[in-house]
Amino acid sequence: MTQIELGPSDMETLLQVPDICIELGALDSLLILYALQLALRHPEFASAAPAVRERTCALALVLAKHVAVTPNLQAVCAAGFRANEDPPPRTRLILPGQ
Repeated sequence: MTQIELGPSDMETLLQVPDICIELGALDSLLILYALQLALRHPEFASAAPAVRERTCALALVLAKHVAVTPNLQAVCAAGFRANEDPPPRTRLILPGQ
């Protein structure tokens, strides 16, 4: 895969682009929150620039605050930020013909 790096001029140009507003329903917000939390835990994402991680986490926190409207949703949203509480991965041997 070809690696493309953004330079200072790309960043300066982005700062001139008008902000966008996206209206999301609660379910879509929860699904995007899950995806952001997964990205934040990914080993490759750990090497991302600190500003990228900070903005991603900030967006995830905004979404979590929006959708954590019941005790169960509060617990699920909070757990997504605590990777140390993940259950160990399950391995499953798949045999031919099964």
